Amino acid sequence: MTHRSVMQVMLPLVALLGCSGGSNPSPGVAPDPSSGPAVPGQQVKLVLPSALDGNIGGYLEYVPGDYANSGHAYPLMIFCHGAGEVGDGSDAALTKVAQNGPPRLIRDGRFPAGFTVNGSTFSFIVVSPQFKNWPAASNLKALVDHLKGKGLRFDPARVYVTGLSMGGGATWVTARDASTLPLIAAVVPVCGAQDSDLAGARRIADAHLPVWALHNNGDPTVTVNNTEHWIRDINANAPAVPARKTIFVSTSHDAWTRAYDPAYRENINGLDLNVYEWMLSYRK
Repeated sequence: MTHRSVMQVMLPLVALLGCSGGSNPSPGVAPDPSSGPAVPGQQVKLVLPSALDGNIGGYLEYVPGDYANSGHAYPLMIFCHGAGEVGDGSDAALTKVAQNGPPRLIRDGRFPAGFTVNGSTFSFIVVSPQFKNWPAASNLKALVDHLKGKGLRFDPARVYVTGLSMGGGATWVTARDASTLPLIAAVVPVCGAQDSDLAGARRIADAHLPVWALHNNGDPTVTVNNTEHWIRDINANAPAVPARKTIFVSTSHDAWTRAYDPAYRENINGLDLNVYEWMLSYRK
């Protein structure tokens, strides 16, 4: 399925893609005045005075509870939402971004404060941009540059990108693009709405970028062939870290609830890891 054909199929089905709720404020998502320091332990809304790269009007930002006092840099996870959560980045629109994935877990108080990997414990900064239109790799590059410019204290060797449906497609595009690939330590596309291309798959393999992609086998909205083709084409180039796939048995589009559940684990090289611990196993 091409980018254009996916777009044609998906836009009439935004309710399936994003499962958006209403516009009432959500618990755990606090308004923010768009300037000033990060708010430790809270997920805040940041409305930007002008859109980043013309497509990110605002974002949700979560920093760990010890951020203000620790002085050290944290892993950064960028989460890309589905088509049902598109919006202009206004305070009201940003509420939708917390409907699924890691920002929903944070909103509901179910996102772990720390993850222990190889004897070290890490806490994530989580940034969830809201896209006005279908995202491009340049949007993610603009976001990372913005976060650097405002002094957000993240570890540049531990930048991870993940997303669902449309956002899973954005994750694939960001992984394959020459401008953003060098910034990323690992990616987790979930039911990604972007089919493989051979040049992009080779670029990912040659960069030894770790990939774990998850999808439902009977997804009625975004074909599982997208994930199957990416993993096949990346691994055909013998990457240092073989690209990994998980195909759930389900006829639902929603692979994200299970994929992002911290309790969902797989045995990988003798270790039981969730997607967050798996990401943290890699750095640039």
